[in-house]
This record gives sequence, structure tokens and C-alpha cells, in this order.
Amino acid sequence: MLAFDLSGARASFDAQYGAGQWNVQSVTLQLFATAPNNAIFNASSAGQLGVSLMQNGAWTEGSGTPATPSAAGISYSSLQTVFINSGGDQNLGSFAYNGATSGANAYALTLSSGLLADVLAGGSASLRLFAVDSLISYVADSRSFGTVADRPLLSVVAVPEPGCVALALAGLIGLAGRRAFKRTFRG
Repeated sequence: MLAFDLSGARASFDAQYGAGQWNVQSVTLQLFATAPNNAIFNASSAGQLGVSLMQNGAWTEGSGTPATPSAAGISYSSLQTVFINSGGDQNLGSFAYNGATSGANAYALTLSSGLLADVLAGGSASLRLFAVDSLISYVADSRSFGTVADRPLLSVVAVPEPGCVALALAGLIGLAGRRAFKRTFRG
């Protein structure tokens, strides 16, 4: 599971385009594959990875490690009994993973109503990654990985609302027409 705070994206788009004057064009999840360096992980293997938006985002990340999980935070049992499909999780896509043990992998997510609502509200998005087939084994760097550039990344691209663009273009055309009018009749 991964959680992303979207408040910075909303603030940035509101500052660039005006509050609420933008639409989400795309959302991409980027993961950085890594070699399994712990015996509890299977060797990396190509297969299909699924991503879903969890409607219940009220979970806390554990503070342990894979070898020594903590009692605090989400666990495999609570994930299965409390959080999965607890009110309409939304599928964001299935993606091919090539089995690589290094490098970035980008996945263009489906713009579900819940994901759009999370971005527009500047809330948080909780994503659950899961195996779609029995072949995949994927290890990726986490949010606390030492190299910041290799941590999971959720990229949101927004565009101004069409009405705003049309209004801006009309204003520019009006200015251009006014300038041409002044040049013609100046003498």
C-alpha cells in the first residue's frame, strides 16, 4: 500500500490556473524496482501488477521492517479484513512488469471518480498494489528509501478548464484586434 498527499498538487494548480479552474489530465505512478535483498522476498519475476484506489484511507503505516514487522500500523490481516473493498475500492489498472531488478517503471493510472475527487480536493490517495496473476514477484523501493529520487512517485498533470482557455484566447484576440484597429486609423 502507498499513500500520497495531494494537497501540494492542488495548491500548485490553483496558483497556476486559478482556484478550481483546472482539470486533471493524467495521473502516473512511478515505482523503482530493486533486487530482493531479504530471504523473505521471492526472486523478481515478470507478470501483471494491479493498482486500486482504496476508499478507506484511514490506515497507518507500520514502523517495522519486513523481517521484523511492528505491532503498530496496518498488517496483512487488517488489510484483508478491514481495508480491502471496504466501501468501493476502484480499479486503476493492470500493468505488465518485466521482472527487472532495477530501474523506473511508470504506470498511467485510470482516472476513476475517486482518484479525481482526491486530487481535486487536495486530499490523500491510498493505493493498493496487488498481483493480478500468479507469476509476478515485484520488489520496489519504499517512501523511506535513502535515495529520494528512487522513492515511489505519483505525478499529476492538470490543464486549465476549456472555458478559461477560451476566455483567455478571446481576450488576446480582442487585444490583437484593438491594436490592428489603432494602427489602421492612426494616420
